[in-house]
Amino acid sequence: MVNTADGCVSLPIDRSQWEQGREPETTETQILAFLKSQPGKAFSLNEIIDGVRGLGRLFHGELVRIFLGGLPEKLYFRRALENLVREGEVQSRVVDVSSGDSLYYIVAGPARS
Repeated sequence: MVNTADGCVSLPIDRSQWEQGREPETTETQILAFLKSQPGKAFSLNEIIDGVRGLGRLFHGELVRIFLGGLPEKLYFRRALENLVREGEVQSRVVDVSSGDSLYYIVAGPARS
């Protein structure tokens, strides 16, 4: 048994327990899951934040509405979306809507010719 710096107690695990574990969920995976659940639809940043919240997900034990790592949620989600765009998982485009130009995001799909 080991006491960690944050006061938690941890127990070493063996390789078989490690392999039965799962990848931790990140903001990027939550965003991607939301966008993939709505194929062919594009969403604004605010709609994506609301959509991820609507999935009933928790992030590090806190609702995503709370400030995450000291960053307001919009900035946190914007950075996650920028990562997904850079990785080619998501596409972004400025669209002229009734309220003016707005940035929208859609899950990347096969290229159209």
